[in-house]
Amino acid sequence: MLRLFSDQSERYLSPVQPKSNEKVSIRLRVPKSLGPTEGNVYFLPQKNPGYYKHAQMELIMETKHFKFFEAVFVMPERIIRYHFEVRVLNSEKSIFYDAVGVVKNRAVEDFILIPDVRYPEWAKGAVYYQIFVDRFYNGDKSNDVTDGEYIYDNFPVSSKKWSDMPQKGNGHREFYGGDILGVMKKLDYIKALGAEVIYLNPVFVSPSPHKYDTQDYNSIDPHFGVITENHGSYREITKSRKNLDASNRLFSDFMKKCHENNIKVVLDGVFNHCGSENEWLDNPQYRDFFYWNKENEYEGWWGYQTLPKLNYGTLKVWQAISGIGRRWVEEPYCIDGWRLDVASDLGKSKYQNISFWRYFSKLVKKSNPDAVVFAEMYSSPKEWIESKAWDSVMNYNGFMEPVSFYLTGMEKHNEFFSPELYLNAGKFIVSVIKAYAQLPMQSRFIALNQLSNHDHSRWMTRTTKVFGALGEKSHLQACEGVDIEVFKTGLIMLYTFPGAKGLYYGDEIGMSGWTDPDNRRPFPWDSMTDENISLLEFCKKINAFYLQNTFLRTATFEFTYYTEHSLVYICYSKDDFVVVAVNPSQKTEDLQIDLSVIDVENIYLVSEISNNGKKYSLKYEGEPVTFSLDERTSVIFKKSKSML
Repeated sequence: MLRLFSDQSERYLSPVQPKSNEKVSIRLRVPKSLGPTEGNVYFLPQKNPGYYKHAQMELIMETKHFKFFEAVFVMPERIIRYHFEVRVLNSEKSIFYDAVGVVKNRAVEDFILIPDVRYPEWAKGAVYYQIFVDRFYNGDKSNDVTDGEYIYDNFPVSSKKWSDMPQKGNGHREFYGGDILGVMKKLDYIKALGAEVIYLNPVFVSPSPHKYDTQDYNSIDPHFGVITENHGSYREITKSRKNLDASNRLFSDFMKKCHENNIKVVLDGVFNHCGSENEWLDNPQYRDFFYWNKENEYEGWWGYQTLPKLNYGTLKVWQAISGIGRRWVEEPYCIDGWRLDVASDLGKSKYQNISFWRYFSKLVKKSNPDAVVFAEMYSSPKEWIESKAWDSVMNYNGFMEPVSFYLTGMEKHNEFFSPELYLNAGKFIVSVIKAYAQLPMQSRFIALNQLSNHDHSRWMTRTTKVFGALGEKSHLQACEGVDIEVFKTGLIMLYTFPGAKGLYYGDEIGMSGWTDPDNRRPFPWDSMTDENISLLEFCKKINAFYLQNTFLRTATFEFTYYTEHSLVYICYSKDDFVVVAVNPSQKTEDLQIDLSVIDVENIYLVSEISNNGKKYSLKYEGEPVTFSLDERTSVIFKKSKSML
C-alpha cells in the first residue's frame, strides 16, 4: 500500500471546524520511498468553481519514513474543495491524491471544507442505545393496549404476552406494553452498559406500536405515557387532554432523569408522512398539507394508505414541521436532537428536500445550538451535508453494509448472500473509503454506525449466513448456526471505526431476529441465558475500553495492511493509538503491523480486547513486524510497558 495520506482529523487539518476568514492549514503525508518530491494542492472555491487554483505546499517536517507538506490559506465564506498533487522529481511523474486516495482511472473526489458549521461536540463518537419502546420494558401495565381495543388497517389490534414472538403481517397491530416509564426504570441498566445517548423510535400519538404513522406530533402517546381517563375508546384515550398532558409531563420527567444521569435523548422525527388518524386529514384548513388525486384520495408513502405523504410544496407544512422540531428541543422537554426518518424522500424534488431540511435544522439549532440532526439515508448524503441540511447520517454505506458483507456475506435484511464480498478485504476497504469520502470528517465522527436496528435483520442472525425472512423461516431458525466470534468481531469494528457507536436494544446480549417484524422482539429480561450474560459482559468491557480511550472519538483512521481475507488498521491521535487486526477467515493468517505513520519504535503491543478471549503480544522495533493471527479472530492492540 502506498502510504500517501491526508484526511481532516486534527493531524492533517487545523482548525478542524474552520470559520470564515480564519487561517487554515492542511497537511499531506508523503512516503520518502518515492524519492525527491514536491507537494501541491489544488483548490476549487465554490464562489468560482470553473477552475482549480494551484498552490505549492511547504515541507514542514520529516520523520524516518515520511515527509509532511503543508499549505496555509484563509477560509472563504463558502465551501472550498481541494485535492493534492505529489510531483516525483526523479521520474517527472505526478501522483494525485483526494478524499478516496490515490487517483487512478477515475474522477477526482475532492476533500470538502464547509465554513461556519457548528457540529455538536458531544455527538462525536457518542455511544447510542436505540430503543423500540413497545418491546423494551413494560413499566406501567395500566396504559397497555387491550386486546381488540380498536380496529387498525382493517383488523383488530392485539395485546401480546411478553414471551410471544411477533407475527408476520401483523407486526403493526401487536402491542407488548413497553412504555416510557419502562425506559425510565431501566436507566440504571442503560447507564451500566455505558450508553451516552438514548435514541427512541417514535413516541408520539399513533395507532401502531412502531408509531411511524403519527396522529399528533405535539403529544406523547398515552399508551406509552399515562392514561388517567379511560372510556375504552382509542380515540377518546388519545384525544383526552388529561391523558395527553399527563403523558407529556411524564416525558418531561423522563428527560430530566436522563440528563441527571448524563444521558442525552434523540427522538425519531417522522416528517415525510404522518398517519391516517392525523387530525390534519379531517380538517379542510389543512387540506393543502397533503397531495390529492381526482378521486379525492390522498397520496400514501409507497402506496401505504396508513401513511399520508406530507406536501412540502406549501409553506404551512414547513412552518408546522419546523415548529414541531423546535418544540421538543425547548423547555420543558429539551431533547438533544432528531433522527430524521426517510429524510431524502421528503419533497418532490431534491432542491425542495434540501431547502426544507436546511430551514428545519437552522430553526432547531436556533432553539438548541447543541442539538444534533442526522438522517436516514441510503445513498450519498454529500449535497445535504454541504447545504447544512443535516449534521450527518445513519452510516449504512460506510459501516453496516460493508461490515455485514465482509464478515458474513449477508445483505442487511438477510435477503441474499454475496460470495464476491464475503471475506474480501480489498473490496471491503474500497467500499468503506468511498463511503466515508462523502462526509466531511467532523460529520463522519457523528454518523451513526450500527450493526442492527429496527429496519434490518439482527446482526446475530446475519452471522448464520442464511438468507430468508419470517414466514419462510421460523423464529427459531433465526438463531440456528449463529457465529459468536463473528458477532464479537462486528462489535470490535463498531467501537473502532469513525463515527458514533449504535447499539440496538438487545444487541448487547446477542438477540436474534429476521427483518421486520422479527427484529422487534421483546427484550428477554426474565429469560436471559448464560450466553446472553456472557455477551453482555463482553459488550460492557469493550464499551468501557472505548470510553477510557477518549481519543478514539475523533481519531485518524487508516487501513495499513490487508491480505485476501484479513486486514489491519490503526486509529491514532497526536498522543495515543490502537491497532486493530481482523482475520475472519478459516485459517491462520500472517499479518503485518507498521507503525511508521506515528513514528514510534521499540514498544510492546498487547491485546486489550479479543473476540475469543485470547491474549496476543508482540514487539515493534521501528520496522514492519509480521505476526500470525488465529482463524476467526479479531484483536485490539495497545502499547504496553512489557510483553505478556
